[in-house]
This record gives sequence, structure tokens and C-alpha cells, in this order.
Amino acid sequence: MPPFFGMAFIGYNPKVLNCYSELDDPIIDIPTTDDAAWSHFPNERWIYNKLDIATSQGMKCGPVGVEPYTFPVVLKPIYNMFGGGIEARKIDSKYSFNKYLHPGCMWMQWLEGPHHSHDIMVLNGEPVWHISFKGYPIGKGMFDYWQVVKCTEKIILYVLNWIKKYLSSYTGCVCIETIGTRIIEAHLRMGDVDRLGNYNLMSNIISLYQDKVWNFKEEILEFYLFAIWGQSGIQYTISPDIVKEVCSTLTSYQIDNPDLYYQNPIGGIRLAILNDYNKKSCVAARNRLVSEFRPVVPQYLREKLIS
Repeated sequence: MPPFFGMAFIGYNPKVLNCYSELDDPIIDIPTTDDAAWSHFPNERWIYNKLDIATSQGMKCGPVGVEPYTFPVVLKPIYNMFGGGIEARKIDSKYSFNKYLHPGCMWMQWLEGPHHSHDIMVLNGEPVWHISFKGYPIGKGMFDYWQVVKCTEKIILYVLNWIKKYLSSYTGCVCIETIGTRIIEAHLRMGDVDRLGNYNLMSNIISLYQDKVWNFKEEILEFYLFAIWGQSGIQYTISPDIVKEVCSTLTSYQIDNPDLYYQNPIGGIRLAILNDYNKKSCVAARNRLVSEFRPVVPQYLREKLIS
């Protein structure tokens, strides 16, 4: 999504989503992308260093040049300000490690368990509200869909205690990704919480930054985000009229900018994300929309998605 500079939302304005057309802009700057957050929060931006995230938890890890002594590991950039799992891959042997390593990357122990993304609202270092999304992977960094879930107490307490320890003076949104009970990356911004289309929640997020208060207490138990994937190296197009027709009843949706093809995992490029409180509505919209992209989305990618 292209940046919107000179606005109170720095990075992108959530009002580009169809569900926030009447949302008032805040009167202070709120970073909504990692590059904006890096500049806005100099004291906390160390968390974008994934090697520091791993070492803060005592995990087996190291920069390239320091070889792992057991496999498998995951190889990925130490810094990735674009998201999307760029260049992250599972490495099963020393041969593969030497094949794919390059400067600026790190390795860490391979983790097993469910993959979650957590949006946490933090006030003066204290988490005041959170929501978790579970991802359903289809391989090579791609996900079929994400859904709001109630995580185990073990996972949530681990994340919240890590925030209290390492972000003790921070106020704002934090997005943290976990596999099993370990944190793999963190962001000083919203994750997917803006896709919920909840005006009260978004107003409270603005107040968190603007007024240093938090009053939102609602528990959101169900929401879905369904992705459409295309083949890497291909630029896809779709009719805006068809998108509007198919997606008009969804809570929110986004057709991804093809110029940002490099912000994607090794498995493919995300073409769209379709979001709603009704799972069947997301599936129906995706089944219709996936066939409308040109060139045609390859069958091997379409077969990975539930229908």
C-alpha cells in the first residue's frame, strides 16, 4: 500500500479501507507502517532486529557467518521493514544453509506449533487490550487465511510479560508474531486489527496515542481474513468494477499493489485480502474473485486454498 505522508496516520491511512470512509483523522501522528514506526519510536525500534528478539528469549540463533550446529533452522533477514515473510525459508542441512545464506541474514532454531499474530494495545508499558489471529499456512511463507481465536493462557502471558519487560515505557499498538510459545518478530504498529471495521475500537486506538487513555473493553470472538495468492514474477490485474461488485458486502478488503511485489514470501505474491465476520462470505467472495485475475492464477496455488 503506498505511503500517505503529511497526514496524521503516518505510512498509510486506514481510511483507504472501505469500512472507514467516515473515520476522523487523529490530531497527532500515528505510525501505521514499520518504516514510519522506526522513525517515530527511536527508543523501542531495536525490536525490529529479529536477532535481538531471539536472543532476548534465549533461543538458538546467530548471524550468517556463525554456522548452526543442528538443523532444521529458519533463515531470514535480520531486519525486514516490509513484512510479508520476505526471504524466510526452512533450512534442513548445511548444504542448503550455504546455498541460501547472504549478508544481512540470520538463522534461528526451527519452531513447531500454531502461528499467531497478536495485536496488543499498550499504555505506559502495560498491556490494556489484545486480540489474537491464528494463521493457517500453505507453505513457503503463505497463509490460506487468518481467524480471530482465543489463545491459550500460556501463549498470552508469555507475550504480555515480554512486553512488560522490554517495552516498559511504550504507549501504542504492538503487533507480535508467535510460533508455539515463542516470539519470532515484533512491530510497533497495528497488525490486522484495523481490518475489523470497528469504529469504536479504532477511535480508542486514536485516543491511546492522542490522549493516553484506553476504554475499549469489548471481546471480539470471530473474524476472518482470506488471502488470494499468485505466482511470483507475474503482474496480475483485475477489474475494479468486479472487485466492487464481489466485495461490497464484506467488512473490509484490499487489492494489493502490484508494484510492491517484493514485499512477499518466497512462495508467491499476495493479490488480495478479503475480511469479514462471516467465514462463508469470505470463502464465497474469494472463490468468485480468484477466477477474475488476469493472467489466470495457477491451479497449484488455487488448490492450496479451502473452498
